[in-house]
Amino acid sequence: MGQQKSKLDAGKKKKNRLTADQKKALRWGIALVALFTILIVLGFAVSNDWFEGFGPACKVGDVEISKEEYNFNFYSNYSSFLNYYSGNISAIGLDTSKPLSSQQYSEDKTWQDFFDEQTYKNLADAVAMSEAAKKAGVSLNEDNQKQVDNYIESIKSGAKANNVSFGSYTRQVYGRKMNEEQVRSAMSRVLLADQYAAELHDSYEIGDDAIEKEYTDNKDTYDKVTYRVITVEADIPSGGDMESDEYEKAVSEAMTAAKTKADELMKEIAGSGRVTETHFAKVAMEYAKETADDEEKAAEITEDDSRKIAAGIKSVTDEEGAKWLFDPARKDLDTSIIEEADAYSIYLFVERTRDDYAAVNVRHILVPFNDDIKDAKDDAEDAAAKAKAEGYMNEFKAAGATEEAFAELAKKYGKDATTDKGGLMEDVVKGQMVETFNDWIFDPARKPGDYDFVRTEYGWHLVYFSGTSRLAYKITVEEAIRQRTYNEEYDGIMANYPVTVNGIEVYRYSR
Repeated sequence: MGQQKSKLDAGKKKKNRLTADQKKALRWGIALVALFTILIVLGFAVSNDWFEGFGPACKVGDVEISKEEYNFNFYSNYSSFLNYYSGNISAIGLDTSKPLSSQQYSEDKTWQDFFDEQTYKNLADAVAMSEAAKKAGVSLNEDNQKQVDNYIESIKSGAKANNVSFGSYTRQVYGRKMNEEQVRSAMSRVLLADQYAAELHDSYEIGDDAIEKEYTDNKDTYDKVTYRVITVEADIPSGGDMESDEYEKAVSEAMTAAKTKADELMKEIAGSGRVTETHFAKVAMEYAKETADDEEKAAEITEDDSRKIAAGIKSVTDEEGAKWLFDPARKDLDTSIIEEADAYSIYLFVERTRDDYAAVNVRHILVPFNDDIKDAKDDAEDAAAKAKAEGYMNEFKAAGATEEAFAELAKKYGKDATTDKGGLMEDVVKGQMVETFNDWIFDPARKPGDYDFVRTEYGWHLVYFSGTSRLAYKITVEEAIRQRTYNEEYDGIMANYPVTVNGIEVYRYSR
C-alpha cells in the first residue's frame, strides 16, 4: 500500500514522518479520491464483470475479512492506481477494458496478482493497526467519522441520481453489492488504522538529553558535508566478445588511463601549491565541458555543477568517498583522488556543518488553480485563483491582519490537513517546502507577523509568518528517534497479522 503526496499540503516537498509502508493518511485504499468519477465517468467501470466472484474471503491474523470488505479494498486500490497513472495507463501495460487476470504485469505475475498482493498488504496494515487501536481504547475521531458519513452520503446521492439502489450503485464501483453497514465498516477500519498510526507516532516523549545523545553518537548521520567532485570515468569495454584475460587487461588499461587523467587534473587544481575552491570549480567545469556528449550539453555546464551537499554519510554514493569526506580529521580544502569501481574521483572537502539554524512556524491557505491541484493550464486559471486569494487577503486585513484572524480564515477556507489548526505548520525546515514557498519563509529579513502571497505549482498561497522554532538539527534528530521507536512497535504489531486464504499464508509483513 503506497502513500500519495498531499499536494494540498502547502506544496510540501517532503515530510518524512512515517514511512510509505506505515503512514497511510492518504493510503491507496482510502485516498478519498472520487472513486465513482474515476471508475464510471472516466470509463473504467467494470462492465465485463471480471471481478464478479473474485477471490475468497481471507483472514488477517484471527480476523475474518468478508468478500465485500476485500472488494472494497481491492477496488479502492485499483481506482487510486488509475487516478495516479491517469496520464499513461496504456504506457505501463494496463488495458482497463480487459480482465486483469489476462494481462501480464511481469514475467511471472498478472495485473490481477499485482492488485491482489497490494490488497493483502493493505488489509494486513488496516486490520493490525485498527485492532491495536481498539486494544488501546482508541475509537474513530470526529473528523474521520465525518469522512465516513460524507462518503456514505456521496454513494446515496450517486445512487439517487442514477435511479438505482445503494447496493446496485456500489456494485458498479466495487464489483459486488454492499449495504451501508458493510461500506461503513470497511472504510472505518482503514481510517482508524491511519488515525492510530499517526497518534502512536506522535505519542513518544523524547527529551533533549536523548536528542543530544543520539546526535553525539551518530554525527555522521546528521551532519552535512559540502564538497566538490570531479569524476574521471574509465573507458571500460563491454567485454562481450573478449576472453576473460583480455577483458581484465582492457579494464586495467582503462583504469590506468583514468588515473593518469585524474592525476593531471589534480596537478592543475593544485597549481602553485595552494588549492582553492574557485580554481577547483573552474577545472571541474572545463573538464565536464570537454567530456560532454555534445556542444548543447557543454554549454549548459556551470561551475556550480561540481558542488555537492551530502546530508549524512549515506547520501554519498561511493563508500570510500563517503568515508573520506566524513573522516573527523578532514580539514577545509583537503583533496584526494579515490578509486571507484569504474572511475577515479577527485574530491575537495569544503566544510562540515550542522543545521544550527532555527526552523520556522508558518500558517497558510492554499487557493488551488484547479481541482486536480496542478499548475494552471492557462492565464485565466491563474488569474481566477489569484483573484480568489486576493479576496481572502482583503477579508484577512479587514479582520485586523492578526495571526488569530489568519487562523480563523484558514479554518474557513483551508483545504488540507492543516485546516483544523488554522493553517499552522510547525518546525518547518529548509528544503521541506517547494522552492518559492521555502524562499519566502526563510528569507533572512522575515519577521513574525509578515504576510503575503506566494505562488507555487499548486496554486496561490496566503502565507503568515508566525515565528521561529527550535534548531533544525534537533528536529531532525528527534524525528529519527521517533521514527525508529515507532518502527519497532509497528513491527511487533504486524508480526501477529499474517494474511491467509483457505488456510494458506499469502502475505506476511516484513521490513
